[in-house]
Amino acid sequence: MLRQERSQLLKGKSADEAEAVVAKREKELNLALEKARKEVEAVHNRLSGLQGEMKQITLAIGELQEQYKKIESPEQLPEIIKKQQEEKPEYRTYLFYYGSPSFCNRQRIS
Repeated sequence: MLRQERSQLLKGKSADEAEAVVAKREKELNLALEKARKEVEAVHNRLSGLQGEMKQITLAIGELQEQYKKIESPEQLPEIIKKQQEEKPEYRTYLFYYGSPSFCNRQRIS
């Protein structure tokens, strides 16, 4: 394929012209190859990023499934909430209703 293309490029040209044509085509092919390499690298980087995100999602799903298993026993829910609040007090919140129960404002306990 390249030989046919090369013969078409060189047909009827002097040695200097043919050399210039070949050098120009070689430069074009090298630029195209470098562009393709960069695109492959970008796709690879994006794929790696997506794989990392998938791992995080998988971990989050696992954590949520564990929490769900705990909630399946509603009689244990108050104890679970109390334990979590003792472990991480920054997550305790109070709900304050202003006017309508549909509007609530959360505040952190210090």
